[in-house]
Amino acid sequence: MVNGLDNNERETNLTNNTVQASELIRDSQTVSCEILANVKITTREDAAAIVKAIESVDELVTLNIDGISLGIDGAEAIADAISKTPSLKNCEWGNCFKARMLEEIPPALKNLAKGLDKSGARIKKLDLSDNAFGPNGAKGVKPILETDACLEMEELLLNNCGLGESGGEIIGAGLEILNDNIRKAGLTPKLKIFIAGRNRQEVKGSAALAVGFKKLGSLEEVTMHQNGITWKGAAALAEAFKHCPMRLINLNDNILTQKGAHAVALALRSIPTLEILDLGDCLLRDKGAQSLAAGLKSCENIHTVNFSYSAVRIEGALQVIKALPLAQMEKLDLDGNCFGDEGCEQLQAMSDLVGDLQNDEGDEDESENENAVTDSEDEDEHYQGSSVDIVKELQVGCMKNVNLGQEASPVDEECEPMLEQNTTVDFHGKGLKVNDETDAQPIIDAINQKDRLITLRLSGNTLAPDGAKAIALALKGRNELQHLLLADIFTGRLKDEIPVAIQHLNDALNLGEGCRLRTLDLSDNAFGPNGAKAVEPWLRTKCCLKLQTLLLNNNGLGVFGAKMIANGLSDLIKLSQKVNVKLMLRKFIAGRNRLEIEGTAALAEQFGKMGTLEDYQSPQNGIQAKGIEALAKGLSKNKGLKILNINDNIVTERGVASLVPVFKNCKNLERLDLGDCLIRSKGAKIVAENLQGLPNLRQVNLSYNEINAIAGIAVANATGSLKLLENLNLNGNQFGEVGCEEVLEAMKALKSEHKLVELDEDNGEPDEEDEDDIASATVEEFVESPSLETFLGLGEDRVELLQKVTGQATEAAELAVKLMSSCNRNMLQEANVISVEKALDMLLRSLFSIQLILNTCDFMYKVEENQSIQEVIINRCVDF
Repeated sequence: MVNGLDNNERETNLTNNTVQASELIRDSQTVSCEILANVKITTREDAAAIVKAIESVDELVTLNIDGISLGIDGAEAIADAISKTPSLKNCEWGNCFKARMLEEIPPALKNLAKGLDKSGARIKKLDLSDNAFGPNGAKGVKPILETDACLEMEELLLNNCGLGESGGEIIGAGLEILNDNIRKAGLTPKLKIFIAGRNRQEVKGSAALAVGFKKLGSLEEVTMHQNGITWKGAAALAEAFKHCPMRLINLNDNILTQKGAHAVALALRSIPTLEILDLGDCLLRDKGAQSLAAGLKSCENIHTVNFSYSAVRIEGALQVIKALPLAQMEKLDLDGNCFGDEGCEQLQAMSDLVGDLQNDEGDEDESENENAVTDSEDEDEHYQGSSVDIVKELQVGCMKNVNLGQEASPVDEECEPMLEQNTTVDFHGKGLKVNDETDAQPIIDAINQKDRLITLRLSGNTLAPDGAKAIALALKGRNELQHLLLADIFTGRLKDEIPVAIQHLNDALNLGEGCRLRTLDLSDNAFGPNGAKAVEPWLRTKCCLKLQTLLLNNNGLGVFGAKMIANGLSDLIKLSQKVNVKLMLRKFIAGRNRLEIEGTAALAEQFGKMGTLEDYQSPQNGIQAKGIEALAKGLSKNKGLKILNINDNIVTERGVASLVPVFKNCKNLERLDLGDCLIRSKGAKIVAENLQGLPNLRQVNLSYNEINAIAGIAVANATGSLKLLENLNLNGNQFGEVGCEEVLEAMKALKSEHKLVELDEDNGEPDEEDEDDIASATVEEFVESPSLETFLGLGEDRVELLQKVTGQATEAAELAVKLMSSCNRNMLQEANVISVEKALDMLLRSLFSIQLILNTCDFMYKVEENQSIQEVIINRCVDF
């Protein structure tokens, strides 16, 4: 019997046509190829038994080809058979492309699509799970979704297909077309179930699918676990869920964080039909759980909730339990969080549903603010959206005021617009592996067919050196080229391949007179400093003399890479002076590159020399105050600056103070984004004091900055002079409930309350005394009168300042003693105790050459030498 053979024997025997059609007929309505698992159905002859089985069933309802290895011709034979089966309802085609080349799969799927289209069938279920065909396979799925056979489809299963972002975009586009076809046919969408776990949808893919979900408006169950979806993707999906009668949402094992949780929570208020919510292993944290608890109160039918392994603490869990209708609950999974023994006991006493919580990770001491960096360290902060719809979906939360998808406006008369159909070669998102000239031929042919080539977009493909060389040869002499869009073109390539590929393109574009690029987009290539070595010489060539837009977002440049880019720009400036050409760089975007202080300073120096920037964006770069000071020095010379986005850097109040010259000189500023920059209340007040001098401001983002209500009100009042203001984002600060109302009242007094972004993520009043309320002090004042107030008044650079005036160890020790003697530890708040301990420890360690060990429990020092100092510190500070 066939079932008794192992896989190798089975494949050998079954390919010799030992299986009869009758063995594939499970019942009067089903053909199942289960016994053909692992068999290669390559030719029409190989498919003969399957074809005969299909033809033998009068009213075929289910066709299961799960587990076979289907080739192009085999698929064509099966397609011919199903073209005569109008009764077909269930297409169970999972895992049916084993050991097939990626190039075979789209044609095979297209053959099946043709068969379905001719059949007149109206299928209910399409299951293509576990095929791992990637973005390439998605190109074959889309034609199926476009057929009339899918007009009444209820289930679409694409689990574990390796779609990736570009595959998600393709499927999303297919869903949009499906919706259009349904509406044109006068029907109502019936798609209820969508499952696509383990596909690396990330942000772009999930956002594209969300667009399709929203248009269909029929989804009831969405499962997208293990997709690398960060909070922006979650926000896009949540917006779609609001428009669907959802019963099940499963986003397990994604990186939602508290921001994504909040977006889902807002959607829950519009989904009373929800029964199951699975956000386990999603890093929700306590605030995320609290937001979800509030949203769940609107879900009348909820019976299953999973928030396990999500760094939730006891406060959040308590709110979740209180929000749920425990009498109707079937399952509540809170295991693997951070409750501690007492917290676990408290939860177990409230409900038996929580179980034994045996995987609890213990009470977490770290603050949410310290952990919150993960919210802004998404892997997929894709500032360069691939379509307008996706860009809109991504503009939420602290980035909602950032327009990252627009291209710089043409300035010189010779500049032509991008992506005009008759002057563009566009292979965006095709997922091509261009290893050599043969692979590059479709691109080469498209280039050669254009009389005038203004834009070349190859984003979303992967180029090897030989493939790039072949394309470069086709570009030689195309001096009219102005826009070169090469984002995400080196996926899977070795680091030493990337510079070679870039150099081929560089050589071609500078041959003879060469072209004059206006746009160069190398974003999302993650080539690091190694790739920057190739970009540097490119920037110093004549083809960049009229460059207006330089996009280097998410390249992993680091400090060294940034310095190389700066060197390239420096040489470009020298070249422009030599040939008497005025540079025109207007737009520079370099988010998520770890530019830090030195990299930012190197680039800022060149921007200062150019003086032409209108749009500067470098979010998420680890830039500290010193780097902001250097940046401000350079940007203040760019008087035409309209957009300043340094979101999610460590600016602090000191950095904001250094930006004042920018505010003074750049009167055309339209968008200011200092969100998530830790500017605190003092920094916010500095911004408020300078808003009046920026009459063109339309958007101001100061969200997530630990700003108190007093400073928030000051900012709100200062916007009264901004006649063009469109929105003010103060969300995520520390106003408290009353403070939020006061800020809103301030905006109402200006008749501008509609311009204030909803304060729905406020973090409440600060738990401890805000250092912003402490008067500043000089070093001399502190030395003369050491106290906690004068110590904190020195600001964040207190240790560095003290080191300059205490040259000897004994002086430092005596100063430490005076400070500690003036403090009663029992009356100090914990944050101030830690501040004093850490600062003095650093101070003494830097001055003593002998070993010092700080015991932070009783604040006593052990000094192996110099016993007199040890005695002084211990004896005089024992009360502290």
